[in-house]
Amino acid sequence: LDADDGQQQGPAQRPPRLAWVDGNVDAQTASGGSDGGDLLLRGKSDDDFRRAEIEEAIADFRELWKEAQERDPKEFNDDDFWSNQMAMALSLKRGTVRKFKEVRRMRRLSVSNELSNRVRLAASLDWARDGYIYYLRSGSEEIPWYALTEGKLSNLELPKTLSAEQADIVWECISSNPSLIRLVQIRGLGDKLLEIDHNSVLSGDFVRVGGEGLDRRGLRVLLPGIRNNLSLTDLDLTGSVIGAEAGRELAEAL
Repeated sequence: LDADDGQQQGPAQRPPRLAWVDGNVDAQTASGGSDGGDLLLRGKSDDDFRRAEIEEAIADFRELWKEAQERDPKEFNDDDFWSNQMAMALSLKRGTVRKFKEVRRMRRLSVSNELSNRVRLAASLDWARDGYIYYLRSGSEEIPWYALTEGKLSNLELPKTLSAEQADIVWECISSNPSLIRLVQIRGLGDKLLEIDHNSVLSGDFVRVGGEGLDRRGLRVLLPGIRNNLSLTDLDLTGSVIGAEAGRELAEAL
């Protein structure tokens, strides 16, 4: 995240450092594999997997420690420098724990290789920020995740290009702290931005889309928000043109 303009930067990536070779852990970058350098763990036990995951998780800490040892000791007498180094170490610890838990969770759930690789290639320090976790889970660069999770966004536009899974993750993020934004926006018929009260969507008894209404793609990014709203009794979609298929999805969500 660029603090000056609030724009989200692309993910910082590094190649994993471990490869299993003839039953031993090689602490060099895995190479030559069909998976583009991911961990090579063939026919290993759960203990082997856990050891490899731990070794990978603490690799960033070892790099930080090595860099610190190479510095002039006098630099650490500067209070600002010392504070920055400590803050970085604490953030790295938080990110490492988060990443390690997610790697183990994904292995239990046998998630897709695409998501698994996104997680493994992510630097542990980035995991200290909630926005990066949502970015990794969704794979969407259309949502300003950092600004959203850090309260630096007023209105959030939900692109109609989001998949159902991505829309679920966005609404999960919003519901975790609704006060982070003022309202959500979805482009309706005629490509006009419609302003929608996300608090009503999540927990209100009345939701009004307004404007010229939504098309089927616009409705689909709204549905995950109302799916868990047990208080909803009235939904005003006046002017919307959603079609039979999206209508069935709406009925199921309600």
